[in-house]
Amino acid sequence: MALQTRKPTGKPSWPVLLIAGAEKSGKSWACAEASASSKIARTLWVSVGETDPDQYGAIPGASFEIVEHDGRVSSVISVLSEIASLPHDPAKPTLLVVDSMTRLWEQCSAWAQGVANQRAKNGAEGVITMDLWNRAKAYHAHAVQAILAHQGPVLLTARLEPVTVMDDRGRPTPIKADKIKTEKGLPYDVDGVIEMPERGKAFISGVRSTVLQLPERREYPGFTVDGLWDALGLDDTAERRVTAAGKEDDGE
Repeated sequence: MALQTRKPTGKPSWPVLLIAGAEKSGKSWACAEASASSKIARTLWVSVGETDPDQYGAIPGASFEIVEHDGRVSSVISVLSEIASLPHDPAKPTLLVVDSMTRLWEQCSAWAQGVANQRAKNGAEGVITMDLWNRAKAYHAHAVQAILAHQGPVLLTARLEPVTVMDDRGRPTPIKADKIKTEKGLPYDVDGVIEMPERGKAFISGVRSTVLQLPERREYPGFTVDGLWDALGLDDTAERRVTAAGKEDDGE
């Protein structure tokens, strides 16, 4: 088979941003506020295990549509795939909001625990075996693949929670550190991570960009999603291309 190659475009794609925040820190507000941006034509909001954001429709300029589904992970994946298949206008793209990825992973984990409980005897809590964890991770991965297939900006929310730092012997210390509560691979799948430990305070802990160079985690005063889009230089974008791992044949 002849080797197939292509030249890099040198252009950024619309980013997938993960906004991780403490309780009532303003992460959903930031998403609703972003829907007022003149850079986008439409905002589709997928709630997963969170209260629908009807009240945020009162934010000046906010304009978004709440996507309805039945709450199952399979239904979420279905609507995300349908959104990814919609026509795309690079000059005026559709913004996708998924609130929240914490809840999505909790639902995948709860499914695995439910099956483990069914396998257990005498009504005891079952142990989640590796095959169940793999299936839970596969459900989550399908959702992420559908999100990455969307040709437009994406905002994902997640919870940011303080955890106890352990020492090199595995013992708890008095030190607390913030941790993003999602499937552990998600921060690697996105293009940027914004942490909001409290209302009115935001940090950028990482971003893929040739324009905005961040050697380390830094505070972002006056953070808005629209302002970050400006800083990323998205005047001329290219299609997001993700080379996903394919399924191997069975060798027969």
